[in-house]
Amino acid sequence: MPTALYTRLPVSSAADPAWPTTNLTVDVGGHPVQLAAVHTCYPAGGTRRWAEDLHGLRAAATGRTRNTVMLGDFNATLDHRPMRDLVDTGLADTHEELGAGLFPTWPQDHPDYRVPAVIQIDHVLHGPALEGRAAFVEVETFTSGPTVRLFAPLSVRRRSRIWSVPEMSTP
Repeated sequence: MPTALYTRLPVSSAADPAWPTTNLTVDVGGHPVQLAAVHTCYPAGGTRRWAEDLHGLRAAATGRTRNTVMLGDFNATLDHRPMRDLVDTGLADTHEELGAGLFPTWPQDHPDYRVPAVIQIDHVLHGPALEGRAAFVEVETFTSGPTVRLFAPLSVRRRSRIWSVPEMSTP
């Protein structure tokens, strides 16, 4: 699925081919942080393809999660096995890490379901070199309909000092 990353931070490298998704590395106070935008296949469009997307992310993340941020529409909750397998590579779900509770992001006035958001399928995952500072959701209404934005400001851990990363969100 098409994705994009926009940043105000200096980009130190782009498009690591090991990642099956849009990615780049930014410089945060002299520390590299790998950003990977995620939008997996919609499970109703094919559960095999959906699981393959998540397994591909897990394969790319294994051994490379220390300074990684994966954010976007995973089309999965933390209760889905492929999502748990991805998190088990050394990633933390920022909302869960902060004990921020459930942030329903789907369906948000979806034309096929006409119910409010009841589950969280959008996530910000990060490696152990980073830590969550806050987590919240905003809903904006555009002419095309409501859009949920998931925010999770992060900081880079560095010995006794913490370097701030500007807010990162999924549109």
